[in-house]
Amino acid sequence: MSRADGSAGGRLSPPPAVKITPPQLPAAQVPRERLLAGLNGAGEDTVVLLSAPAGSGKTQLLAEWAGSRTGPTAWVKVDRADNDEQRFWSAVVSALRSCAPVPTAVPLPRSGVAPSRSLDVTYVTAIAESIAGEQSPQAADTTPVTLILDDIGELTDPAPLQGLDDLITYAGPQIRLVLSGRIDPALRFGPLRLDDRLLALRGPDLAFTRPETELLLAHSGLNLTDDQVRLLIEQTGGWAAGLRLAVLAMRRSEPAAVLTDLIGSTKTISDYLVGEVLSGLSPRARRLLDRTAVCTRITAGLAGCLTDLPDAGEVLAELESTNSLVTSHGGGRRWFQVHPLLRAHLLMDLRRLHPDLESELHADAAGWFEQQDQPDDALRHAIAGGDPALVAALVERHGIRLLLSGQHALLRSAAGAFTQLFRTDPRSALLLAAAQLDVARADSARHSVEAAAAGWPDRPDPTLADLWQLVNGRLVLAGEHRVAIDHPLSPRLVAASRAASADPADPDAEALNVLARATVAAAEGAADRCRELAETVVALGRGVGNGYLTARGLALLAIASAQGGDLASVATLSDRVGSAADPKLWRGTADDVLMHVFRAQAALAGGQPDRCQELLARLRPQAGAAGGPATPHPVTGWIRLLSATADHDLGNRARALERLAALRSGLGTEHAPPALIAAHAMIEHDAALQLNHTGRAREVIAWAEEALGPVPDLRLLRARSSAKISRFTSARADLGPLLNGSAQPLMLSALVDGWVLETWIRLRCGERERAIDGLAAALDEATRSAALRPLLRAPAVVLALLAEQLGSWGANEQTARTVLARRQTTDEVTVSLTERERQVLNRLQSMRSLEEIAGDLTVSLNTVKTHVRSIYGKLGVGSRREAIQAGRSQGLL
Repeated sequence: MSRADGSAGGRLSPPPAVKITPPQLPAAQVPRERLLAGLNGAGEDTVVLLSAPAGSGKTQLLAEWAGSRTGPTAWVKVDRADNDEQRFWSAVVSALRSCAPVPTAVPLPRSGVAPSRSLDVTYVTAIAESIAGEQSPQAADTTPVTLILDDIGELTDPAPLQGLDDLITYAGPQIRLVLSGRIDPALRFGPLRLDDRLLALRGPDLAFTRPETELLLAHSGLNLTDDQVRLLIEQTGGWAAGLRLAVLAMRRSEPAAVLTDLIGSTKTISDYLVGEVLSGLSPRARRLLDRTAVCTRITAGLAGCLTDLPDAGEVLAELESTNSLVTSHGGGRRWFQVHPLLRAHLLMDLRRLHPDLESELHADAAGWFEQQDQPDDALRHAIAGGDPALVAALVERHGIRLLLSGQHALLRSAAGAFTQLFRTDPRSALLLAAAQLDVARADSARHSVEAAAAGWPDRPDPTLADLWQLVNGRLVLAGEHRVAIDHPLSPRLVAASRAASADPADPDAEALNVLARATVAAAEGAADRCRELAETVVALGRGVGNGYLTARGLALLAIASAQGGDLASVATLSDRVGSAADPKLWRGTADDVLMHVFRAQAALAGGQPDRCQELLARLRPQAGAAGGPATPHPVTGWIRLLSATADHDLGNRARALERLAALRSGLGTEHAPPALIAAHAMIEHDAALQLNHTGRAREVIAWAEEALGPVPDLRLLRARSSAKISRFTSARADLGPLLNGSAQPLMLSALVDGWVLETWIRLRCGERERAIDGLAAALDEATRSAALRPLLRAPAVVLALLAEQLGSWGANEQTARTVLARRQTTDEVTVSLTERERQVLNRLQSMRSLEEIAGDLTVSLNTVKTHVRSIYGKLGVGSRREAIQAGRSQGLL
């Protein structure tokens, strides 16, 4: 029937203005620039659908958008009365008439008209034709009219919905449709999706981001800490209504108290959830939500187990489709998640009204998850249900797998809830010890080891023996070299009591066995054996898709490479470790921190102190979190040493030397690894000599000798001191065993250092050809170990020789060029002379005597000699001629 129909019945009155007027925005409205940009970027022929739960901010967003637009915009607030199609079209036409240039010629429907106008496509197209007739084709502005239908979910009658479908299909470019509601309307969106003409924004899209949340807080006059903002977002899920109600509560009460129990302390949120979400649900849906509140995520099978509803999957799908704060996610969208605020409200009600039911539901959930071969979730529910027998059974059956998959925080949580179990059962105690070592809590791990020893059985099963190996090996790697417990077992004894391989029918036991043996090999410094076993660990981890086990194997490979002095492989392996494991399980663990230290160490050894500092800056929060406030992290000494050394290499030499001295005095040699003591001694001794602090250099040697005994590394230190005062014969006597291979140093970079020093001595003694051979040996060691730092810090005459011989270094040519390139970029910051030292250096090139220079500067001869010694030390030279050459090459003259 055409719009000219004159059937009986008077025309309907226009709807009230409030129905066709966008609502007023609140004064504290937070601009949603991100979402406005998305709406503005949609094509003019695109239908926009905002479908999200109550309180998601749909209406406010569209009102903000409508107010910011320059084109004609019509607004209709849909309600249940609009299921009368005459009323619906009356509202639509009135809204269109209210915005220019829509003509008044668009007809209002008549009441009592039959048959249905909505089912007559000519009426719907007439609306678009009337609008088009008013727009001149020659007009510059042919922007379509945007028609916003808010709360479209209220429209359920087929007649007006059919009319809307026709409007989408036949209206053409004259009308742009925007729909908003809690559920998707029953319209044919399929063709729009195929044509890429549908923009759908849903709950997750409308959730407040952190910047938007911070802006809301600022508008509300609230100043929260970073952790409080994070907690607020976690608890509300960015849900607009939850955020606004929480803000109101925090304006009336202390924010910390509100955030501690957002639902319990903010009744308005619970009232809103009951009134807007829960009140309209069916009894089946409400039962499902009530009984699954103990779960952070659910599937149809789990929901059926907890509710006894045979159609639990259908109920979940219904809850999601009606936007009742339930969303599906993951592969196949099998898993469902209830909004955190709604779940918190339901859980509070469960505990308040049915306190005994919660533990039963947790036990049922634990059983279901164990059947699904998900022991981590099973143990979480057993812990939450407070069932010690169930926890003990799950740890007994699945503890090894949980350990190997990185669920250490879960094991620590279980121990915190059921202390007695982890004190009396050796297996549980060792599992806890391993979990404690995972976050560098060596003191706590020792207590757990003692508990395991106290209850040790006469005939331990193989996995128990492997656990003992693993834990004690990790204790040694953590710096606990003298773990004393009153029990005859040790990693070596247990290793001897066990066959080399486990039963392959039990993959967890086999993986534990190989991991334990690899860990013990690393603890004993058996790099080749550790490497072989660690490669097997990596293969086992990859074979079962266990990222954490793979990462542990790669970390052991990195440790073996570090023990062999291969810093290049250490850096590569450390990077691979981070990408193998789930960051949630790996980040902040002891091995993660160690890999960061390895990368920083490789950067420093490669002559990149700025990169080293950058890596250490990222690392410090993790080391603090891992070790906890009461327990120093086992690599803290390395972190501090690397930081001070990088500071030194960046030009802050005097400050770095004082930092190194303070570190030495606080470094407990009883528990410090020998390699750390040796590295510290080498670095501080070198820094002291460069600043002519010969007394400090002697202190360092004495300290290292007392801590380490007669290790070959100390030969290098004594040789440096001798060479400093031109006692070259004595220096060479100390260097000989180090360089001829008869003495193996703790720090393999000492070989590069030694050959650099030998090269300099040969040059000083006029042995140029032998100096070239010595420099070639230094390059060989530097290429093999990636330890470029000794070459970068070599005296100027050594670097000049390196440059002169470019093109003749063979396989080490690239190493030589890298050293020279990096030296050029670091010269400016690695040499820092005082103003007086610069004055003295300038006068040295005049070939005047020191007495004459002292007279020029009106200082004593001894003062000039002190300055000259300092200049020589900073430039790494031993003569006036070399000082002038180095000063010129480094831009100081």
